Amino acid sequence: MPTVNVVDTNLNKVEEVTLSDSIFNQEPHHYAMQQVVRAQMATKRRGTAKTKSRGEVTYTNAKLYRQKGTGRARAGSERSPIRVGGGVIFGPMPRSFAINVPRKVRRIGIISALSQKFKSNDLIIVEHCAVESGKTRDFVEQWQKLVQGQKVKTLFVIPQKDEMMWRSTRNVKLVKLTFPDKLNVYDLLYYQKLVITREALTKIEEVYG
Repeated sequence: MPTVNVVDTNLNKVEEVTLSDSIFNQEPHHYAMQQVVRAQMATKRRGTAKTKSRGEVTYTNAKLYRQKGTGRARAGSERSPIRVGGGVIFGPMPRSFAINVPRKVRRIGIISALSQKFKSNDLIIVEHCAVESGKTRDFVEQWQKLVQGQKVKTLFVIPQKDEMMWRSTRNVKLVKLTFPDKLNVYDLLYYQKLVITREALTKIEEVYG
């Protein structure tokens, strides 16, 4: 079973923990991750594009002029799609872009992303992560110590809602705060570093183990 060091905010080793094989030591399933991310991105589409068909435009349905004797091409309704202001043929209509992904596939996707983070050495387990002052400056100082001064996108996983932690991270563009039950494949792949607190790690293993 894989082991990893638990560190404090100064990167000093506190203890060593054994990670669950079923979560952090699996062969990444790239197709499952692709399917889950595709579904996540699809649900963000509004699907509100709309055009009017010839039955919806506000024009009379009467024939514009008589069929013969004018020297012009025959014409019917002013609603015709070939006329300016007429209806649109096969135009977009409101629709849902949602893609249903089985629960097992979603679980495989998250486990694959977590395993990938561990195998690429982008996983950091911290004993505790908190900013008592709620100031961004204090958080950035801790964050930069954990990632060794790199300007990398970092996902922090904490066990529960922390008002001060949220205040101190909300203005940092490269950082996102989340919880064990809110993990998703897109975030795990988008953010380069994954920082998990010791307590949050226990909850992740309870949820996905």
